[in-house]
Amino acid sequence: MADEAITMVLDDISENVKKLTITWLCASGAATIVATDTDSKISAELFGWWCEFCVVNPGATAPTDNYELVLNDAAGAKIFGGQTDDCDTANSETFFPLLAGSAAATYSAHFGPRLISSPITFDITSNSQNGALGTVEIFFSRNR
Repeated sequence: MADEAITMVLDDISENVKKLTITWLCASGAATIVATDTDSKISAELFGWWCEFCVVNPGATAPTDNYELVLNDAAGAKIFGGQTDDCDTANSETFFPLLAGSAAATYSAHFGPRLISSPITFDITSNSQNGALGTVEIFFSRNR
């Protein structure tokens, strides 16, 4: 759709911390966006950095409750291990990469940073709200 939009901006927070801000808008006549990869410049700058956490913020026109925020690597693996599969429509949420186990069974969940070694694919699915919008801020660190 012509009026959908995705912008990606990478900022240096400090020498060892970067923040990727993704702002998105679904088309007014559709509830979808086209999956988009980080461009070559952003991908190159994040290569070898560690994804620490993300903050998801639904916009004024909120997406459908339990919408899925897709953040995958080039192999299609979920960077947050499925943590962003059921995002809230009204509240900001913070997610950490789930490396193993199940978040539903917190005693077996293993959270931690995830190495970035490919472009990141961004998409919104399970949304039925036309013109929905939001922002996700993803934080990365250099050293592990």
